[in-house]
Amino acid sequence: AAMIHDFAITRNYAVVPVFPAVTSLASIRRGRIAEWQPEKGASVIVMNKDGDTASLRRFELPVGYVYHYANAYEDGKAIVVDAI
Repeated sequence: AAMIHDFAITRNYAVVPVFPAVTSLASIRRGRIAEWQPEKGASVIVMNKDGDTASLRRFELPVGYVYHYANAYEDGKAIVVDAI
């Protein structure tokens, strides 16, 4: 399971990043909440805030990790997320 640390909300969408910080019972037994597994890739899931799962879209990202988001908004058809 990926460790989802934060997410972003716009007027119409929920934006959930999925980075390769992976948690498991084995990692917890080793004293780690999560372990870095870049081979799992990274992505962002976007869906309408009304909860319609048919609207769910997944976009692949370069492997990386973002802890917190400062802002998110829609600019025309684009979703902009300000990240720290």
